[in-house]
Amino acid sequence: MIRTKFDYAPILAPGRHNVSKTELTRLLVTGRGPRRLELNFSLQKLMLELETLGILCEVWVNGSFACEKESPSDVDVVVIVWHEVFVSLPNTAKDFLHTLQIPEEKYDGCIDAFLCVEYPKDHELYEYDNPRDWAQTFGSENSDEWLKGFAVLEIGTQS
Repeated sequence: MIRTKFDYAPILAPGRHNVSKTELTRLLVTGRGPRRLELNFSLQKLMLELETLGILCEVWVNGSFACEKESPSDVDVVVIVWHEVFVSLPNTAKDFLHTLQIPEEKYDGCIDAFLCVEYPKDHELYEYDNPRDWAQTFGSENSDEWLKGFAVLEIGTQS
């Protein structure tokens, strides 16, 4: 039996939306129920840990958390780290990023996180895993019938 995953209407218009932590909360959490408050707490905890470890990156937020689902079970995120940043990180930061890749473990029990290292075009791993693929995945719902938006937060920058 094939199960089709039901998709809820997206909250954000199609495309990439650069937002602050405050804007993310206003758009995806405020007035949308207690479960979203819990999920947002865990998401903020993840971003604080990335900042504390000195990881300059982007966190892309998507999944049912970015849709009209009243009580999402988790938050889907991809952490985008530029190759030159990744190679300069201390082992503790790299180890933390690699733990995000463990499929059976969600960060704080409710964050389904992935790591994407963005390689330069002349790097042998450039085509392996890149933000273009994630943007395409995050930018459409499961059956590819409609486009949706995803939130992007910059971590470790002054903007």
